[in-house]
Amino acid sequence: MYKILIVDDERIIADGLADMLAESGLPLAAIRTAGSAAEALERHGEEKFDIVLTDIRMPRMDGLELFDRIRAVSEECRVIFLSGYSEFEYARTALKLGASDYLLKPVEDEEVVACLSKTIGAMERERSRLSEHGRTARELSESLPYAQGELFRNLLHSLPEMAESALDDQFRELRVPFRSSAPVTSFAMSLDDMERALSFMDEALLQFMLQNMVGELLGDVCEFVCFAAGSGVFVVALQRKSAAAGRQGFEQQDFEQQGFEGAGFEQMGFEGSAETFEVLRRRLGEVQEIVGRAFKLVCSFALLSEWVAWPEWPQAIGRLIGGLKLRIGTGQIIVHSSRETAGRSPSAPAFSSDLLQPVTEAINLKDVPGFAASLDLLLERIEREQRSDGELAAWFLAISGRIVGVAQQHRATAAIGPEEMSRMSNLHMHSNLAQLRSFLVRVLQAVVDEIGRQQRNPTELLVEQVKQYIVTHLYESLSLELLADKAHVNPSYLSRIFRQYTGEQLTAYVTRMKMEQAGKLLAGGAIRVQDVAARLGFDNPNYFAKVFRKATGLSPHEYRQHHSGI
Repeated sequence: MYKILIVDDERIIADGLADMLAESGLPLAAIRTAGSAAEALERHGEEKFDIVLTDIRMPRMDGLELFDRIRAVSEECRVIFLSGYSEFEYARTALKLGASDYLLKPVEDEEVVACLSKTIGAMERERSRLSEHGRTARELSESLPYAQGELFRNLLHSLPEMAESALDDQFRELRVPFRSSAPVTSFAMSLDDMERALSFMDEALLQFMLQNMVGELLGDVCEFVCFAAGSGVFVVALQRKSAAAGRQGFEQQDFEQQGFEGAGFEQMGFEGSAETFEVLRRRLGEVQEIVGRAFKLVCSFALLSEWVAWPEWPQAIGRLIGGLKLRIGTGQIIVHSSRETAGRSPSAPAFSSDLLQPVTEAINLKDVPGFAASLDLLLERIEREQRSDGELAAWFLAISGRIVGVAQQHRATAAIGPEEMSRMSNLHMHSNLAQLRSFLVRVLQAVVDEIGRQQRNPTELLVEQVKQYIVTHLYESLSLELLADKAHVNPSYLSRIFRQYTGEQLTAYVTRMKMEQAGKLLAGGAIRVQDVAARLGFDNPNYFAKVFRKATGLSPHEYRQHHSGI
């Protein structure tokens, strides 16, 4: 809504314009008048106006001087001039100075309304642009943790083919404090009662909680990144702090000032590889205790027992997640060697991107048929090569995590209910590969459908919501003003967009829906005509009968006889 100030030294003109605009249907929250430029400046100082509609020739201070003084204190204020033919050069000067528009006297009401409507439209677009710019800046800042998580989820199947320089470039771009030349280790965490945990905190909060605890317990000696691998599993990647290398984007002296020395591991009792991972295991036990005390939840961990090079990291994470999901019991800390190969044929890679890439690409493209076909090929190869349960679990969770990632990216997580989320987290809840395949295809289809619904035109959604409200409130008074109030829009705007999207006047649609409902009531035969009229909001049965005949071609009694067989 906007505020307008009308300035004219002829009060009768200013008051007449104000009365006309009050009935125009324009989105004006306040309409004020002033009889001189000086009074206008005083009013504008007390109450900032969005639009000033002013005469250009006034005694003592003319409209051009008023324009200059208003714009000096309020650049966003739009000024429209009223001028006579003899003052046209003034109007041209005003436009050069930045006035929004001018109107030549004598002016018709319709011209004033059209001019203001055009100005308001331009202001709406500017507000929308500024709002979008601010929202984009906020979203870029807020999306960095998600982008980092997305990077690591993608690395699970694309890292083996990536050059070290490309990996460092991605770390630097997303402010990840890692180096491709230094080894990495990881652990994975899963809450044993994920459904209960999600009942009082969402997955983002769980990740935030884990990140804070890791920072408190390990942040003094490790750089780390925490990300959701999907389906309720969180992975933390860890790398030794190095004063020589420093954080991405920081100078070495910054670290020396903060006391981050390369010997930090030794100072914390991390003298050798075995001792390092024993300390990590103890620290994870402390996290279990904290989660249990603070949230009454039980969590399990799977921990790598070695530092690995980045090309080996996806394979190691696959076994970590697989072991975590196939564990027996709760509250476990499972320690894995990065070089475990049990249950896998020598020729079969543990986490091959050529198998997963077509599946994940189809998910990213929201291509459900393509996903189903790629998944069929993947599962067929898994059966043929007799892959281990751990590898199957890793593939399953990578696919589930990608589906959840797409849903989160497009704010479509409503498509994945608690039961589906639980099944996406636990391979053992699927009795065979055919059932597993059907489940994943069904969930992706639900996510794609929800994304489609979310991406519909907002104006079209507004019209659909109004139509739904009408259908569910047929027995109430449904005026244009009431419906506009329910939709939080201006009545004239609602009337216009409803006709634009449906080809039918809103009032005509309300009448048609009421008459259709009246026909159903009359066909039942048990309700009197006057009662049907009263139920649908008609005080006068004769008027109801007239409207009903116009809609159906029959009187209410004729309609009843025709449809009840009487």
